[in-house]
Amino acid sequence: MRMCLRCKHEMVENCYIQEQGVSISDVVIVEKDEDYKKILHPVKAAYCPKCGYTEFYINVEKSSAEKKAKDDFVSRINRASIMEEID
Repeated sequence: MRMCLRCKHEMVENCYIQEQGVSISDVVIVEKDEDYKKILHPVKAAYCPKCGYTEFYINVEKSSAEKKAKDDFVSRINRASIMEEID
């Protein structure tokens, strides 16, 4: 639950940005990892129904969990490669 920074009222979340009159793709933040692979973070919006304050955000928990899962997978592969070389 997000709280408005201006009036401390509960914000409406999980909104998205749409340009009127022109069909566009979803807005994303693109991060490149150490292998230069792109990690996409969909941008979401939240607004306060009381004062109209609007902010953009990404779902950090989901992005971090996905990145951690990928890092764990790569680590397991690297360990398996090292063990093969040792044998």
